[in-house]
Amino acid sequence: MNSDDTVDIGETLHTLRVEWRRVALGTALGLVGALGVLIFAPRRWEGRATVLVREAQNLPGGIAQLVGGAGGLLASSLLGGGLNSSLETDMALMRSRHLAGEVVDSLRLQVVVRSPAGTPPWQVVRAVHTQGRFKPVKLQVAANAPDSLPMSTGYLLLAARRAGETAIRVYDREDAITRVVERLAVDEEGGEVVSLTWRGDDSLSGAAAPNLLAQRYLALRRATDRSRNGERLAFVSRQADSLERNLTDVSRRLRNFQDRSGVLDLMLNGRIALEAASRLQDQLEALVMEERALAHLLERIGTGTLAPRQLAAYPTFLKSPAINDFLAQIARLETERVALLQTRGPADPTVIARVEGVKQLELQLQPLARTYADAVARQRATLQLASDSVQRVMRALPAQAEETYALQVERERTAKTALAVQAQKVELQLNTIGEGGEARQVDAAEPQRKATFPPRAMTMVLGTVAGIVFGIVLALVAVSTGPVRSAEDVRRATGVRASDWRPGAPVVVALEPNVSVLVVAPISAGVDGADVAQATIETARSRAQVVEIKTVPSLQSLPMAVVASADRPVLLVARAGVTTRAEIRDAVRWLADAQVPCAGVVVAREGV
Repeated sequence: MNSDDTVDIGETLHTLRVEWRRVALGTALGLVGALGVLIFAPRRWEGRATVLVREAQNLPGGIAQLVGGAGGLLASSLLGGGLNSSLETDMALMRSRHLAGEVVDSLRLQVVVRSPAGTPPWQVVRAVHTQGRFKPVKLQVAANAPDSLPMSTGYLLLAARRAGETAIRVYDREDAITRVVERLAVDEEGGEVVSLTWRGDDSLSGAAAPNLLAQRYLALRRATDRSRNGERLAFVSRQADSLERNLTDVSRRLRNFQDRSGVLDLMLNGRIALEAASRLQDQLEALVMEERALAHLLERIGTGTLAPRQLAAYPTFLKSPAINDFLAQIARLETERVALLQTRGPADPTVIARVEGVKQLELQLQPLARTYADAVARQRATLQLASDSVQRVMRALPAQAEETYALQVERERTAKTALAVQAQKVELQLNTIGEGGEARQVDAAEPQRKATFPPRAMTMVLGTVAGIVFGIVLALVAVSTGPVRSAEDVRRATGVRASDWRPGAPVVVALEPNVSVLVVAPISAGVDGADVAQATIETARSRAQVVEIKTVPSLQSLPMAVVASADRPVLLVARAGVTTRAEIRDAVRWLADAQVPCAGVVVAREGV
């Protein structure tokens, strides 16, 4: 804190100490004003209700993950996921004049009961029938008044049971709606909870209005959802039927194609066809080689270069039980022939019989070989046909794969979209059960026993504080513009030297050594400076100073010679309780502008 701040604070405290009566007066006025507010200000009863405005979830998470992709996007677009009203929209709807008008009509808030205070309007009026705009109308309703009370713009239907004489004021409907909207506060409590606060003219309507507003908002929301759900359900149902027809058509085309092509699984069919083609090719090559080998053997047997017995060495014949039996018989006869030749000659009938038996058996081998060769040729032709068929199937697989893939993709996409739309259809049907989403009233407003406005303690505190501030302002204004009472006031107001003086007392003035003339000038008219001038002369004599004292009627009558001379200081004379601080400041400023030294200010207490 600097010195200037210290001086300002000290001056302010001094001012408040001197002008404490004005501060006390301001405080008293503030208390009186607070009491007046408590006594005469109209009472207000506050009601507060809270509403949960959570939206219903359109698509369950499991179904959304199941359909996914384009189907999920289409389902979201069909249901209009962006149509969910935001919290700001709900709050704006609660503040709307439409809902406020319904509250006004239901609670008859066009009527305000002035006397007896605190009476809800529906206990006096059961219906209001007015037209157009009009200024508020004051009416006195007698206890025995008829049920219909005429007005210039309509009429009122009075309640069957009502108290004695009442004083009411009737507003037109638009003004009543405006009053309701102005007294309504819609605030976000946190998350998706909104509070409705309304200040009524009585405790019952103060609680009934926010409750009714919450109920009408929920009813409006349910009605809106019902209309929206009906339109969306009809649209989604048409889309679901169309998608079902498309899915049936695609499935039928895919089935017909599979029936025509005989292909159920392209990968499996391709793998089987490839394996069959490879296997048939191997078998076909083996049969061709075997057929060629048999043809060569038979050709050599026909030309006589190969004995029929040598057919038994052919690998395939070695595996045949019939050939092996022939070979066994031939081997047995040859063994018997060789054994007989040891004891008999070649012309022996027994030996000849054995030789003939061998020849007969060898002759039977050649037809068997031809028969086997024919069988091999037929088998090779059959395998060739099978291989050609498999090759045709494999050549047709790419085109079949392309068409099958296109039909499967179309069926899968249509199936996903149909599933998503069916899920949305079910969801919309479920939404009809809980139309309005999860919105509901959480807390209901209850009638208050005491008025919330004006608050007693707060009103008294504010009145006291305002009174103190007003008193301080009065004290500061009085100090800055009022008359001075002492030299201390002059020093605080101007910063120049000042001293108090009473008749018979010396005048305390400090003059420079080269000063020979001192001008005594009253600041304002009506103040005589002669006594001060005489006291100044006596004071100078007592100090052995030779100073010429000149007196003028007032500061405004100073001669030009004095004003033009800088060695003639002026002693200003002020009267306590008469000369104001503003006059002293103006006088000091005037001397400074004229470059005339100011010897100081003498504040004459009395007798001047």
